[in-house]
Amino acid sequence: MRVVLTGASSCGKTTLVNKLKKRGYQILDETARPIIEERKKLYGEVGDLKSLELDILDKQLQKESELNGTLVFLDRGLGDVVAYSKIFFDTMPDRIKNLEIGNRYDIIFLLEQLPLEKDGIRIEKSDEENARIHEGIREAYLSFGYDIIEVPVLKTKDERVDFVLNYALKNQKMKGGERK
Repeated sequence: MRVVLTGASSCGKTTLVNKLKKRGYQILDETARPIIEERKKLYGEVGDLKSLELDILDKQLQKESELNGTLVFLDRGLGDVVAYSKIFFDTMPDRIKNLEIGNRYDIIFLLEQLPLEKDGIRIEKSDEENARIHEGIREAYLSFGYDIIEVPVLKTKDERVDFVLNYALKNQKMKGGERK
């Protein structure tokens, strides 16, 4: 079962992913951040955003093709690549148009936004732009036919993890642990 954890920057995905790792769950780490970090290290900047999105797309496809296991949590999915491409370029890469994105994942969790924290890696410039990206991510997954499970900000980070796990494990049991 493939479970996507998504949302705009600073919504708590990394914290959630790290807590799931500590509990022993299989994780597919975010693809974009290491690519952005490497580009900034080598060139001092991200460079051409279109080539960045294509690099992210190619790496995401490669990583997803290597997945195995009955329950895997993905820190972002292909809907995120579509959303960022549409927002920054008003289009999506041709390579993604022919993919079966609508049957690729079993659950999409959209984490409620938190204030944007600038960390020198994120490319979002403001809370307003981040909110636009958040809605773009929602629209991208909806356009591929997914139901979106909203993950609220809860009192503790562990409550948020429990919210995600309870929903995912319940659905995994209903599906017999198998992929769609």
